[in-house]
Amino acid sequence: MVAEFPHASNNSIHRDGDRVVKRFVGPRAQERCSAERLAVTSLRAQLPVPELLSCDEVSMTTRFVPGDNGRIGLSDGHAEDILRLAGSTLRRLQAVPAHTVFDGARDTLG
Repeated sequence: MVAEFPHASNNSIHRDGDRVVKRFVGPRAQERCSAERLAVTSLRAQLPVPELLSCDEVSMTTRFVPGDNGRIGLSDGHAEDILRLAGSTLRRLQAVPAHTVFDGARDTLG
């Protein structure tokens, strides 16, 4: 079974069983794919990110992670819970030193 993800903005994202295939399209597709692949593999120990199964220059295949689209939860009246979880995840992400993901990156602004 293949299911399309209508919230996929500029990229093509579809689910095929227990896998999700994301194809980067448009400007700088290779650069954006490379950056996301690096982030997914680098952050795996710190954050709940999907397992990367395969990739090429403009696409990546990950293991499907069950859950609901946040937009649906917001419209269903769960904004407080969703925003609390988003804030918590953002705090965890901000606690990861930038150089952990991108070699040579500074860990502070300025």
